[in-house]
Amino acid sequence: MAIEADVSDERLRRFFTREGDHYRVRGELRDLILFASHSLLKDPPFSRIDVVTCRNLLIYLDRELQHQVLHTLHYALNPTGYVFLGSSESADHPNMLFAPSIAKHAFIDRRVPPAASCMPSLCSVFPA
Repeated sequence: MAIEADVSDERLRRFFTREGDHYRVRGELRDLILFASHSLLKDPPFSRIDVVTCRNLLIYLDRELQHQVLHTLHYALNPTGYVFLGSSESADHPNMLFAPSIAKHAFIDRRVPPAASCMPSLCSVFPA
């Protein structure tokens, strides 16, 4: 199994339960993490999030949609939240929404407080 090659034995025992030929994340860990299907472009944003991982998504969007997604992520994050982008991301941060990378090699950026409070707009590109 691929997970056995990527995750240490100690972490497998601590965070996963083996079920036949696969592993399931333990309930205690699942209770701390929200797993959900969500469109950054058309669904209302979640809120009070500490970390958002958005690896190699923005590269598939044009500049306008990249800015919309970054505004949505900024709104969704806690004041001390972080966004974790992919190494291929080249989107600039509109209106200084995020501080320069706190870990350049990892592309982790810190949320900057907004000048004014505003709700991001949802995309009307895709039909409901």
